[in-house]
Amino acid sequence: GIDRSKIFELGDYIEDDVIEAHKFIDYSNKKDFILYNPKKGYEFTQKIILHNPQYDWIPLINMSKKEIIRNLLDSKLYIDFGTHPGKDRFPREAVLCGCCVITGLKGSAANSVDIPIPSKYKFEDNIKCLDDISMAISDIISNYSERIKDFENYCIRVLHEKEKFRKEVEEYFG
Repeated sequence: GIDRSKIFELGDYIEDDVIEAHKFIDYSNKKDFILYNPKKGYEFTQKIILHNPQYDWIPLINMSKKEIIRNLLDSKLYIDFGTHPGKDRFPREAVLCGCCVITGLKGSAANSVDIPIPSKYKFEDNIKCLDDISMAISDIISNYSERIKDFENYCIRVLHEKEKFRKEVEEYFG
């Protein structure tokens, strides 16, 4: 009974400080760090960490916004196996700061609209997938300068979210 002609998409956008940070990415100086949000999907993320002890894992917790941005600018990879209610902030901030992104398939991560990364970087949170996830991590860390290209379209999209938001507001509300 919903009149679909009265439904409008209204997105959000990433804060200007992260957009500004995007201008200062030094792709040649990225470290083999892997970032994660310990508040989301930690039970499975911990299995990935234990399966990959050769890497430096940094939890994005108890940090100022500036510290988070610095870590995103320094690192090659962000992983997120939480339940995604929509276009999550951390994956978008990560891609803006030059991180490759690996996610699970829960919530909106399962679609290519909210988290539009190649499917080869999306995995079920199942221990049967640990070897495949580890191979993807290794590939990203070892071949970062090539793999980051897989995230260019996502990055461009996030860079234009504020402009898109303003157009949506103007179009829908005048």
